[in-house]
Amino acid sequence: MLVDAEETMVRAIRQEGGAAPTQRDHLALVMDSRNQWTPERRELRKLLEGELSAGQLARMKELVSK
Repeated sequence: MLVDAEETMVRAIRQEGGAAPTQRDHLALVMDSRNQWTPERRELRKLLEGELSAGQLARMKELVSK
């Protein structure tokens, strides 16, 4: 079910543009629960925390689109 939850949160972030902190928090929780880390997933996980600059938001969108 964690795979489905991650796919749902990624879809929500894509649709909303990644600006909603609650969606980012939920995706982070799912990623932590899955505990499957690649370099790109680690980078995405770090980007999910806190406020994002425009460049960081763009990179997050790029990572969730892969």
